[in-house]
Amino acid sequence: MSANSTGSRKPHDGLTLLIDRCLDHRLAGEFRKHPDVTAMSLADVYGGSGSEAVADETFLQDAGNRGWVVLTQNFRMWRVPAERQAILSSNTRVFSLGKADLPLIAKGLVFGRYFGSIRKRGRREDPCFWRLHLSHVNKDLR
Repeated sequence: MSANSTGSRKPHDGLTLLIDRCLDHRLAGEFRKHPDVTAMSLADVYGGSGSEAVADETFLQDAGNRGWVVLTQNFRMWRVPAERQAILSSNTRVFSLGKADLPLIAKGLVFGRYFGSIRKRGRREDPCFWRLHLSHVNKDLR
């Protein structure tokens, strides 16, 4: 790991986002425009070829252990036992799009609509898994 790989959580007012490989890597750049937001893609953390090979449960565990918030469009993570266990055991906060087939602009709109809630909930220490839709949120784990 390269970015902030000390392995310890640091209390801070900012928010660190890890963007899953299933989302466009440009999303990290857009989030970095916000004050107090650090955003990185899996390629930023694990390297280009490493980002494709890293298991979901591995990056979920790593993100949680470092206090990072995960953004994804893989709303099925919560139903995969190994991924669910990684979220719970490392207190990972995960925010997923409720639909994966949205056009890029709609994905940005959904994340933008809930960014205040993501920021607020992402600062808590306990795990969560939310599915974000344009009109509502499903909180599988509050």
